[in-house]
Amino acid sequence: MAGIGFRLRRLTKEGNAQAVSGYLGAAIIACGPWLLTLFSLLWVQIALAGQDQVFRAVLTYAYALSLLITSTYQNILTRYLADRIHEGDNLCHWPAFQAGAIWVFMIGWLVGLATFAPLPLAISQKVLTVLVLLLLCLNWLAMTVAAAARAYVPLVASYASGALLTCGLAPILSHLAAFCLGQSATLLGML
Repeated sequence: MAGIGFRLRRLTKEGNAQAVSGYLGAAIIACGPWLLTLFSLLWVQIALAGQDQVFRAVLTYAYALSLLITSTYQNILTRYLADRIHEGDNLCHWPAFQAGAIWVFMIGWLVGLATFAPLPLAISQKVLTVLVLLLLCLNWLAMTVAAAARAYVPLVASYASGALLTCGLAPILSHLAAFCLGQSATLLGML
């Protein structure tokens, strides 16, 4: 994200303790959400013990499609927010997220219906699958905005709460529903 490199360089020049905390902070910011999601998915996979192949396939396609849907807008959004913040406009985050969320939601909904509706799944699974795709798309955008706002701790805390909710609900609900609720908690935390 714009500006974080300069801040990390300044921290590393201040001394060894500051350098370690700077690099540790960068690692948590950059990899924390990814690792938390990965660990929650691993936990669900262990709980599944190879039983639910549909869950694995759905998540693979949902992640791939969500990245394809949001990647172009994320790059534009990052540049836009960096420019606005550099000019001192600190109220640009929410309108930029809303505009992107509307666009990404519409495209994600259409892609989700086209991709998952023909699958031989129950209607409830199809609805949850499209919802997971939409939540992942919105989470990518929200993460971009939260990082631009330098809300690093709430960002990581949101992913941690979503991962914990997914892990806690996986034995109780369907794994797809548990993941969907975990991603909802992540999105709400970042908003």
